[in-house]
Amino acid sequence: MNIQRAAPRWWITAAAYAVPLCILPSAAWRTHLVIDTWAGQQDNACMQGGGIEIYLTFLSLGSFALGLLTIGLVRPWGEVFPRWIPVVGGRVVPVRGVTAVAGTGAALVGLLVAYFLLNQQFHIVDGPLKPLPPGCHVPDFDVLVWYVPLIAWPPLLALVTWDYHRRRTATPTVSVER
Repeated sequence: MNIQRAAPRWWITAAAYAVPLCILPSAAWRTHLVIDTWAGQQDNACMQGGGIEIYLTFLSLGSFALGLLTIGLVRPWGEVFPRWIPVVGGRVVPVRGVTAVAGTGAALVGLLVAYFLLNQQFHIVDGPLKPLPPGCHVPDFDVLVWYVPLIAWPPLLALVTWDYHRRRTATPTVSVER
């Protein structure tokens, strides 16, 4: 007797792989901005100091890494930890923990996106918190283009998380081999 779970549908797999692609443009733009600053092509005063370059670098790397983890919701390593991981290697990944973290992530990113969109429309917070140095300007439409794909991140993550939970908690199909 062979017990199997249903494989993810092609559109769920496509949605999981689309998440990192939604994050990539904004992460690439921030990384480009940091590299230009370090190379002296961007006025360092416009970055407002205080380690903003380090913050932007970690924000880009961290958000992209979280997006890549979404792929685990449709791959075998999202169901059983790979053997090479110390202590937990070979164990089943807890469904409740994964869905709680992924669902919370989808909700938080959704709230951030909603705040950004509402702020753009209703000007809840106008401009930067600190005044910009002379010669610097608030990012305009040219920057917004890099952030628009992020709007798809929360619903895609929520959809993939829901399907992961559905597949992992469903009664497995049993096939009798002869």
